[in-house]
Amino acid sequence: MQIQERLLALVGEIHGQQVETRPISAPRENVTTTNGSLREPPQQARPVSRFATSRRERLVQAGISQNRVDRILAREWELRYEQQQLRHRYKHLEDQSTDEAAKIAGNLERYDNIEEIVGSELSPWEYERYREAITPGEKIVITAVLDGSNAANAGIRPGDQLLSYNGSPVTDARTMRSLLDQATPGSKVPVVIRRLKPNSELTVYVSAGPLGVQTLFSPRFLRQDSTGDNP
Repeated sequence: MQIQERLLALVGEIHGQQVETRPISAPRENVTTTNGSLREPPQQARPVSRFATSRRERLVQAGISQNRVDRILAREWELRYEQQQLRHRYKHLEDQSTDEAAKIAGNLERYDNIEEIVGSELSPWEYERYREAITPGEKIVITAVLDGSNAANAGIRPGDQLLSYNGSPVTDARTMRSLLDQATPGSKVPVVIRRLKPNSELTVYVSAGPLGVQTLFSPRFLRQDSTGDNP
């Protein structure tokens, strides 16, 4: 029996859940009420996985209400289940060269980015907070702008937060350098920034090439230490 209990506990640790290790043969504990009748002990809520807890915390910290966070997480779960169903159907097709197989494969492509599907169902305000919460990486704050630089000519100021460059989210210093290198010389590139005073998002158009700014890279929601860079 001790071996069984240890195995159950191990399974629980793997799945991030607590597993009751009481022997199956153990009697259930009933509670006697004041009138002598028996009532069932209260059922404990099913533990939430560590992944879901962490994701919920990030969404709440991004400014989304608890009720909406619950709905967003439920929607993600629904979409993952639909994706799993399609994969299962496709895997067990006898002939994957048929029109039916092609249709299932086409439907599966829709689920390549579940976060994108969820984001399309949110309001613009919620989408930005959702994207901020689920995107791993760093918050990039501009601390200084070189006079006469591409950034200065576009109106970028110290204190602005850099959100995206040429349509791609800026999540870390390496991504920023890669995006700068990919921009076509002589072109104008859309850059989305968040300006705290007033709290608003702006799209400015910057000449391709080095921005001419100093930045502070601060990991989102995790800690306050950061490192600087000069894209």
